[in-house]
Amino acid sequence: MADPVTGRSAAVRVVRASLTLLALAALAAPFVLSWRLHEHLRSVAKQETTSPGPLPANVVAGWRGLAAGLPDRAAPVVLTYHDIRPGGGGPYTVTPQQFESHMSALRAAGYETLSAAEVAAYAQGGSVPRRSVVITFDDGARGLWIYGDAILARHGMRASAFLITGLVGRRPYYLSWEEISRMAASGRWDFQSHTHDLHARVAIGPDGRTGSLLTNRVYYAAAGEWESLARYQARIRADFAAAFRAFEQHGLPRPVLFSYPFSDSGEGRPSEHPSTGTTQFSVRSGAGPTVAKISTETLTPAAERHASAFTHHVIKDSFALAMSNHASRPMPPSRRSSAAQEYERLEVRADTTADVLMREVMRRTEIPPLGMPLEDHERWTSVSGKPVGQGDFPLTGRRPPPGRDTYRYAAYAPYGSADWDHYAVEVRVSRLAANTNTASLYARIGGRAPVAIRLSTHTAQLIRGRSGGRVLAEHPLTPGATHHVMLTVQRSRIVALVDGAIRLSTPTRHGADNTGGIALSIVRDRTGQRWPVFTGLRVTPSGNLPTSAEAGRSARAEEPGNPGR
Repeated sequence: MADPVTGRSAAVRVVRASLTLLALAALAAPFVLSWRLHEHLRSVAKQETTSPGPLPANVVAGWRGLAAGLPDRAAPVVLTYHDIRPGGGGPYTVTPQQFESHMSALRAAGYETLSAAEVAAYAQGGSVPRRSVVITFDDGARGLWIYGDAILARHGMRASAFLITGLVGRRPYYLSWEEISRMAASGRWDFQSHTHDLHARVAIGPDGRTGSLLTNRVYYAAAGEWESLARYQARIRADFAAAFRAFEQHGLPRPVLFSYPFSDSGEGRPSEHPSTGTTQFSVRSGAGPTVAKISTETLTPAAERHASAFTHHVIKDSFALAMSNHASRPMPPSRRSSAAQEYERLEVRADTTADVLMREVMRRTEIPPLGMPLEDHERWTSVSGKPVGQGDFPLTGRRPPPGRDTYRYAAYAPYGSADWDHYAVEVRVSRLAANTNTASLYARIGGRAPVAIRLSTHTAQLIRGRSGGRVLAEHPLTPGATHHVMLTVQRSRIVALVDGAIRLSTPTRHGADNTGGIALSIVRDRTGQRWPVFTGLRVTPSGNLPTSAEAGRSARAEEPGNPGR
């Protein structure tokens, strides 16, 4: 039989222990609550609301005027931002007031914003959307939540943030997963991939060069060896898998868009860094990373291409689109770029005003092959890609080009004309001088195989590519300082008609990657010689130009001393 005294003692001990635990819990509760509040504040920063302020009517009218004449439906223009922060903070950070003015300008000019799914649908063959932009942010900085979200809400716009998933929550710069969750729930934000942990520059050769960890094999200086191709491929696969897992674990849709770190897609690297010998691979066993021993000073172009080609294949297989801010040729959102699954974006910097942004967006908005390009100075760009500018357009003779140069080139709307195909161009070339200067009209600029008609006083040539390209066809002309050209771009052929009588043509490769607009160039043998001049440049869809006889009469009527009838 149990001892009642012993039983009561045990019960008392239990009660005392319970009371002690309750007391400890009561004492700890404020500390736990404080810790949880601290963690919440760390993971969810306070949002700041900025005052947009009134916009002068003339400023708004100016933005609307820039968009006047643009089509209601056009391929989107993609913008790249990085961070939003008061006072700026580097060349890639805009202030809240600056971002506010950009959104105001876009809305005033009638631009809508597209979601990631909408731009992916367009890239995969969907219908052309209303005139729009795609607002993107690289890296996933915390300023998007603190400042950007409220501005987007005020303007009824949306954006896509490209996350480095391995750095999410790394304070003070990056967003937290809790902030990302709230942004996604708002319907204003999509989240896309900027790798998991490959946003870094590393040594890629013994000469001190550095490059993106994504598109380059690492060079181990201590061993004098490169990362093996197998190891490179394995870490690329592992990183992409980790990024997709992070999206899934945090309840986000699988990303459909990808942004190259540092906009380094590996494009053009082989021609920039030629090798001096052959590459020999021998896998080293033992401790440490598996690497490939290289017998020459640098990787061969073939070896570099092999590595970046693998990454491009993985990206194209995993995403609808990849994006960067630089390309070797204009690659705006277009059917041409969609075929390559890569879009070039317009980078917005700390010094980008609303006016500058709108002019650049306008230049990149898709336009049809129709009109008088020489009257549209805003859309002409130099060989460097910079705007030529009104009042400084030497190809028309309005202002003789200064300096001692002997070559001038300008392309018309190289972004807005990316999908031009089946169009015709006519132009009058004058001030040609025997054996001292030439003038060229290019078609399909930005495509894989542009073609030009080059004129001198006495010869017409069809040429593949830019100046110095291969001559495809040639015909003598009646010598003269002025000639008239009609250039027709057909599905699989380009035809040039000079002075209404001389016909040159060449078959061309047709495809989505071989479309594009027009450009002009002038060349003189030496300083002091006169420059040729273009006038009467007109573009229409194929079949809408006058007949060859009519064109010849028009050219003769425009010649000096021949007023026509």
